[in-house]
Amino acid sequence: MAQVDDHHGVVPAGPVIPDPDQPDDGFVTVDLGTYQPGANATAFSPHGGLRASALELAQVARLFMNQGRAGKVQLLKPQTLEQMIQPAWTFDGANGDTMNQQALSWGLGVWRFTHQPGQDCPVSGQLQPWLGHLGDAYGLYSGLLFDPQQQNALVYILGGQGCDPALHPGLYSAYSRTEEQILTALYGLLS
Repeated sequence: MAQVDDHHGVVPAGPVIPDPDQPDDGFVTVDLGTYQPGANATAFSPHGGLRASALELAQVARLFMNQGRAGKVQLLKPQTLEQMIQPAWTFDGANGDTMNQQALSWGLGVWRFTHQPGQDCPVSGQLQPWLGHLGDAYGLYSGLLFDPQQQNALVYILGGQGCDPALHPGLYSAYSRTEEQILTALYGLLS
């Protein structure tokens, strides 16, 4: 099933991106009417600008679980990672947008799964708190979840589904049923 934005034949305004050619790092709107598919796709990168494979996402998890070390190289200080996973925001019922109960606590760029029943726990029967980051756009669902205490990580990238995910919500979380099934199956491989 096609899972893209439908603008009913009208070309939407393009994304606003930094323009290094403008003074003071100004911004420019990309003209989608003249954009050539296959050309520089930087304007269409994810919100954080990260494009990563499943293996690369797993390496990010390993970086967190190895206290900032990648092999013999110390890329980040352990204190930096500890700061990133501490709660910087926790939903109190009125202080922000939870994205339909999916995000109830954030660190610095790190999703903190609180495991509130029926909300942000996409793994069946899992009570141990996980950290990570999820993504979805234009039919893509992805996620990196890790448990630094147990040294486990779950990574998935799903490029579209055969049905409208909005019509198939999760049975025990705020996520899609497909995400619940994938994460529960991956978690089952750990035990």
